[in-house]
Amino acid sequence: MPSLSSPSPADWEPPSLEKLHRLLPHYEISALLGVGGMGAVYKGRQANLERNVAIKILGDVASENEDDFNFAERFKQEAKAMAQLDHPAIVHVIDFGQTPDGQFYFVMEFIDGMDIHQYIQSHGGKLSQQDALSITSHVLDALGYAHSKGIIHRDIKPANILLNQDGRVKIADFGLAKKYGDAVDESMPSLTRTDTTVGTPDFVAPEALISGKTVDHRADLYAVGVMLYRMLTGKLPRESFKMPSQLFSELDPRLDDIVEKAIESDPEYRYGSATEIRADIDQIISQPITQIKVDAEQEAAPALVKKLILPENDGVVVKKDPKQAEKGKSKIALYMGVGIVALLAVIGLAKVFMPNDEGGNSKPEFTDAYLIGTEWDYKDSGGRTAMKFEKNTFMLSFTGSDGREFLPKTHDWKLLSIEGRQVELGYDFKIIATLNENLKEMSWPHGDSILTAKLITN
Repeated sequence: MPSLSSPSPADWEPPSLEKLHRLLPHYEISALLGVGGMGAVYKGRQANLERNVAIKILGDVASENEDDFNFAERFKQEAKAMAQLDHPAIVHVIDFGQTPDGQFYFVMEFIDGMDIHQYIQSHGGKLSQQDALSITSHVLDALGYAHSKGIIHRDIKPANILLNQDGRVKIADFGLAKKYGDAVDESMPSLTRTDTTVGTPDFVAPEALISGKTVDHRADLYAVGVMLYRMLTGKLPRESFKMPSQLFSELDPRLDDIVEKAIESDPEYRYGSATEIRADIDQIISQPITQIKVDAEQEAAPALVKKLILPENDGVVVKKDPKQAEKGKSKIALYMGVGIVALLAVIGLAKVFMPNDEGGNSKPEFTDAYLIGTEWDYKDSGGRTAMKFEKNTFMLSFTGSDGREFLPKTHDWKLLSIEGRQVELGYDFKIIATLNENLKEMSWPHGDSILTAKLITN
């Protein structure tokens, strides 16, 4: 649907389906999809290629000298901006021109589905963490590409993100798009009046509200943060708002950090690129964690467990930038990857029971030295995880189900106790895992399922 964020041409009614077909006889017009900021959008069909299309036409505007809001130029700019962007998550422009009576139009691919605003409403007002992160990832990929071409969207919001029947995400409505940085042509006049703020209020970055302030790609990232919050919570981050995991305990607390940094009021402390946000989201997708609550049971645990609280910067918790640190906001400090912890525990058990002579009858006393140089891996729905052990540390390497490789992470660990073929391991808290009879495979609970890891080298 078109953006409603700017005034529409006055006293204009969209042409009927029959009239538009007469103006554009090579397209069959079947429905009026909506009326928005600069015109109307219709569903049509390009008969000679047998494909459905969306046709956007500009409403009647005043003469060029009286077109205060630059409707005509902005309409042409939208068509050109979309035509320059060849990305699977951006709606593709097919044609651009003027009707015989002088109305501008452009034709784009038709998305058979709904926008994200409608999708949220159809799911009870908010989305699952998985759906919200998936949609956001695709939006960030598309914005990263657009920004690399010097184009900012300036109106990112759920209503401008489309979802087709196959679940593919598409950014639409570049009606407020502009070039920035090296892509700016200084000889071209501005298409925005100096006394006018463009965009949808709740999604507009604070710097865009300051007259004369230069707005760059980070304004889009602000809007992404607001949209992510909206999808996760069903609310908008207005005034004194609570973070997602404070409203819904099942949400990953690391999402709070992403939202907070994305919607920083000062762009200097915001994410610097769409790629940076995508990297933090990938960490949550690839390494799901469980929030650990320090309760009376942990307080009563043996002293050895209490000593295992790791430093804050353990490679899992998202790092804070200086301004966020100054805010003094309390954050949940104890995070843990359930799969990582259990895998570590079972590997320690494997080495305890592994024979050290050819007959295989002896069971040597466990020491940390047995783990050095061993490698293990396991698979889950997110991809494959490989582990390599060094003294007192292990290196974790993750490959997503799509083949994407992530930078290795190094972590500390300690073995607490062994009983039979079960092992207790401390990594911020205690967990129990089990080794099977052949000592080559190990299993541990992960949510409602059981994960299994195999020894690769020893």
